[in-house]
Amino acid sequence: MILREPVLLDDDVTWLTGADPTELEVTGDGLLMRYVAEKRGEISNDRYSLSVELRFVEIDGKFRLIEGSLGSNLTDVLTVDLLAQCLESVCKSEKSLVNRTVFIDITDINRLLLPTRLEAVEILGEPNRNANDSKVHSYEYQLKGGAPENRSASIDVYYRGQGNEIRRIRLTYLRYSLDADFETGVAKLKIHILNDEW
Repeated sequence: MILREPVLLDDDVTWLTGADPTELEVTGDGLLMRYVAEKRGEISNDRYSLSVELRFVEIDGKFRLIEGSLGSNLTDVLTVDLLAQCLESVCKSEKSLVNRTVFIDITDINRLLLPTRLEAVEILGEPNRNANDSKVHSYEYQLKGGAPENRSASIDVYYRGQGNEIRRIRLTYLRYSLDADFETGVAKLKIHILNDEW
C-alpha cells in the first residue's frame, strides 16, 4: 500500500507500536522498518511469524511513512479483496473521541473471504490454546527483537459450533482492542489508555 501524502513520522510509528522495529535499515532516500511478531510458547516457529514492512522517505529532514507491506502469512489471511473491503469499511466508520472508540460497519465484508478454521491453522499453525470445545482458537504473539515482555498480542477467533465459519475475532495489543462481530455486523476498535507512559 502506497500513501499519496506521507504524514506519519517514524517516531509516531514507534510510539504507536510501543517498541522499536525488529529490523531498521537506512536506505538511499529514507528508512526501512520491519516488525516481526513470533508465536509464543513451545510451538513457536518462524514459519508462523507475522511481519510488516514500512518504508519512509525523507521530507524536510524528517522521515515520513510512504509505503507499507504485509508479510506472506498476513497476506494469506488478509487477501487483497478482503483488505480492500476492510479499508472501505474503516473509511466509513464512526469515531468517538470522547470514548476513544471507532465503530466500523462490517456488514458488507464478504465472510467467504475470511479464512476457514483449517486454512487458519495452515497459515498460523496450531493455536496456543483451545477453549469451549474448540469453538475458540487463541493465538499469542510477541514482538521479536528485544521488545519488552508486555509487547505481546492475543488473537481469539470464535467459530460457529464445530464448523469452519468465523463468527467473531478479538484482538488485543497494549492499549488497543479490536472486537469484530460478524453476526451483528459491527467491529469496535478501542484505545483504553492514552498517555505517554508504557
